[in-house]
Amino acid sequence: MAETVIKQVEKNNKEIRQNSSLQTIFTLINLMIGGTILILPSLTLQKGIIITPLVLIITGGISYKTCSIYNSLMKEDEIDVQYPIKRILGKNWLPNGYIPCKITDFFSVDPDNWAPFIVSCLYLLMLISVLPVYWDVTKRRISPFLGNGSETISQKNNLIMNTFFILFGIGIKIIPDITADQIASFNGSLTIFFFVYLIPIIMHFVTFNKVNKFLLAIKILFLKICDPIQDTDKNDTKTQNTSFLSENDQPNNIQTQNSDQFMKYLKLSSQN
Repeated sequence: MAETVIKQVEKNNKEIRQNSSLQTIFTLINLMIGGTILILPSLTLQKGIIITPLVLIITGGISYKTCSIYNSLMKEDEIDVQYPIKRILGKNWLPNGYIPCKITDFFSVDPDNWAPFIVSCLYLLMLISVLPVYWDVTKRRISPFLGNGSETISQKNNLIMNTFFILFGIGIKIIPDITADQIASFNGSLTIFFFVYLIPIIMHFVTFNKVNKFLLAIKILFLKICDPIQDTDKNDTKTQNTSFLSENDQPNNIQTQNSDQFMKYLKLSSQN
């Protein structure tokens, strides 16, 4: 009976794992070109550093093919993507897209030049696709690191970290300040690649190393900024509570010794 159950489980597992990694990669890339960044960190950890550039090359090839489709729809006198868009979608597209953007005043739209508007939309899509990666890095890597190995940190620290990552993600759109003409150049492509793809990957890998001196210095600075009030409150409540404790209920000496050694290690690491 047990052997039958084991064979049935193995059969079900084989049926579930029919697709190869390459097929899964192609499927994900075809379904979400801009969201490929979501699988790059885990793909690099599971398959290695060689597979990741291959996936990026495949993504670039698909983007290149998409651009060639755009170019095939352009006429000889059309020098930018805005012209086939206006020609294909019709005249109603201009007021329907221009008026809402003027109301929101989020995008700067020129009726005679729609290229910056398209670039702004691309930046917004990149920002939306990359924020989950920052969220994953925050929750799974930086939060346990700042919490001394625990999965939870204080609500104040959590709010500060989330605010920082949201502002950092907005900076992806603001800092490069690439125009429509520059986005097609080599430097513009490198800037987008760096801010959108490399920064979350670098953060993902760096936060694995919990003995990193740079991260330890950031941690000390972070705790000094965020926790001075909390530390004083904890010390006050600790002095009040320990006075009512009996000798058997005093704090464990091993725990206090370990915390003292940890603080000494942080100070030495910051000095080095």
